[in-house]
Amino acid sequence: MHTEETTIAEFVRQAALRLQALPDFSQGGEARWEARQILSQALGLNLTCQYAEANRSLSPETWAWLQEIVDRRLAHEPLSAILGRRDFYGYSFQLSPGGLAPRPETELLVDLGLDLLASAQPPREAPGYLQIAELCCGSGAPGLSLLAELRQRGQQAELLLLDLDPLAVATAKVNAENMGLAPACHFQVADLFPQESQGLPRAFDLILVNPPYIPSGEIPQLMPEVKDHENAWALDGGKDGLDYYRRLAEKIGTWLKPGAWLIMEHGVGQRADIQQTFAAGSEHDRIVDCRTLDDYAGLDRVLALQY
Repeated sequence: MHTEETTIAEFVRQAALRLQALPDFSQGGEARWEARQILSQALGLNLTCQYAEANRSLSPETWAWLQEIVDRRLAHEPLSAILGRRDFYGYSFQLSPGGLAPRPETELLVDLGLDLLASAQPPREAPGYLQIAELCCGSGAPGLSLLAELRQRGQQAELLLLDLDPLAVATAKVNAENMGLAPACHFQVADLFPQESQGLPRAFDLILVNPPYIPSGEIPQLMPEVKDHENAWALDGGKDGLDYYRRLAEKIGTWLKPGAWLIMEHGVGQRADIQQTFAAGSEHDRIVDCRTLDDYAGLDRVLALQY
């Protein structure tokens, strides 16, 4: 597919034509967007640069590398797995092999977290730090994005990043270091809840979690980009997808300060069952408020409970 003209604009044109072979990119605009994402994530060229420098020539080596990326995408390998990185909430995150790449809809956890903390009464002001935790943290994208945004707003906070996978926790630590946030972070390999440890907070103002929530029987029907390239344990939520939420409902209240929030991502159609699960949990009497958010497609996606 190499031609005499190897400009940025020509790569976008050719790559978009090729990527239309993928089921998810049957529309030209979607395929062109993916081509521009390749340039953005592989070469660090944002959209402004891509348009302003559309006629800039690419070296033969760069051109060949970009074509290899397109070849791998056509084999249903996700771009995040090819490059080991994913953009999220305006930040770039390293991903662990097989780890769950954060989706655009997961940014809603950050949006809602910022809104809830900003509207907290009485205002949470210095002295004192907000204590935040992200369970099932993976790369740490939601928690670290929230921490970075709070810092930009002048709010001091500490973040605990927790995951059962040691490689995920190590990756989250690298991302925290790259963002200059490591001094405000704690890291722990643990299942579900933090293990008591010196230096860790005992209660939190906010807990985020994007747990496994796909019903076991639906995993074989997922897109190849997901089922063939992401660890099953990061996807599999049990027979009905709600196993993690049941475990969380039993003890979450013991890890939240009065007035604190638990924000959870969930699958389509699961919201009512999750609400019922927490209403029946051992800490149900402490729930004082509930917020919900739909994703960009209008599907139920986020549930927040205040304790």
